[in-house]
Amino acid sequence: MAWGAVGLLLAVQFDFMVGQALRQAAAPLNRNRQDTSQSPGVERVGPNSFNDELANLNWGNRQSRDDDWEQPSNADGFADNERFDSPDFTASAIDDGELIYSPQQDFISTATLLASSSLPSFRSQQLDEKLALYRRQVAQFGPPDVLVIGSSRALRGVDPAALRQSLDRLGHEGLRVFNFGVNGATAQVVDLIVRRLIPPDQLPQIIVWADGARAFNSGRVDVTFNAIAVSDGYKQLEATHSDGGITDLATGGLAEQFTVQAQNVDRQLSELFGQASSGYANRSKIRSAIGQGFGRVAPEFTDPDEDEDSAGDTPTGLPNETSMIDFDGFLALSTRFNPATYYQDHARVAGAHDGDYQAFQMVGAQTEALDNLLQFTAEKNVPVVFVNTPLTDEYLDSYRSQAEAAFLQYMVQRADQFSGMTFRDFGQLWPQRYDYFSDPSHLNRYGAYQVASRLAQDPLIDWPEVLPKD
Repeated sequence: MAWGAVGLLLAVQFDFMVGQALRQAAAPLNRNRQDTSQSPGVERVGPNSFNDELANLNWGNRQSRDDDWEQPSNADGFADNERFDSPDFTASAIDDGELIYSPQQDFISTATLLASSSLPSFRSQQLDEKLALYRRQVAQFGPPDVLVIGSSRALRGVDPAALRQSLDRLGHEGLRVFNFGVNGATAQVVDLIVRRLIPPDQLPQIIVWADGARAFNSGRVDVTFNAIAVSDGYKQLEATHSDGGITDLATGGLAEQFTVQAQNVDRQLSELFGQASSGYANRSKIRSAIGQGFGRVAPEFTDPDEDEDSAGDTPTGLPNETSMIDFDGFLALSTRFNPATYYQDHARVAGAHDGDYQAFQMVGAQTEALDNLLQFTAEKNVPVVFVNTPLTDEYLDSYRSQAEAAFLQYMVQRADQFSGMTFRDFGQLWPQRYDYFSDPSHLNRYGAYQVASRLAQDPLIDWPEVLPKD
């Protein structure tokens, strides 16, 4: 008992000292956050070697690396070599001097989300995380007014904070925005989330579906949806034979109910001790510091070649970039795509060899899912804005451009058929603004800020007003 009392005293003293140190370190940060919470950040782009590296690339031998790799013809009539030699090319690529972005929001611990969730797994860690985070947001604040959804192009490509602030400035004050982007999500996955996993009384006022052609290719194998379809969560959902949302799922037997109750008690105890703890409020910073220190001591335990569409934590428990979602569900990446160096570490994959575009066709399971979703949202009076997110000219070769053309034609037809759908094409908005991209087909936080700002100002989008609270 004596040694236990000594240990408890040391633990309390250590917690107090850590809490004091964190508060002192966080004081300037908190003041800065208050000053910048309503205004975007600006990153100064200093001198760099981007243009020099770009000029030294041998663009003439580009097609020799892959016979199927061809650039689409220019709308301005210039040949490829003329375009790359133009001074406007490098000027528009990265050397703008400033990049605007939203201040970093608070991160959410995905491990905590999953531990506190009573929902069955859908064999997609990121889908499980987003469902748990959505339920937490609804429980605290009610359903979001604007729901951003789609694949990784939505997850990284639409900044909820920027959209919210832009809408505030335009008179749509107080709208809450949540990003439900899930890596690898196809039209089937989005249809599943909206129609069956979100209860009807938790639907948003408007849905912003941000994605592109590859999410609607019915000719390829839908790996993401197929994995979900054999999960325990999907089996339970099918067993209910209900479209009433995931809250209709059975909680299971006595063992499952006991597990849920034990998790609730554990969470309540954690919150109780957390109120008395000096460092508990900053536990995420402590874990991050420990993880960074461990990474410097043993870097061989990290996996630099993690697949971009994977989700969750690395085997060591250290978070990878795709698990660093914030409370709005957004993944803010600062990486800037540089074609002069990117392909030194990544393979250049032509569209004809890209599995996402395999046997490309706009007729099949994916388009059926789109029609089902649009019929459902029309019945629920929830408008859908589909945004074809920007791509680089490095990604849009001739094969992908043909698929893109078929996709655009199909989406325009669907927008004409369904009055509740608005189609906005941003696909070739910034083909050479590489500083807005983290890789050839995904935006970074700077591009996501610009997309959100453009959406807020789009005159064709009828943004909702804040609903009165019950």
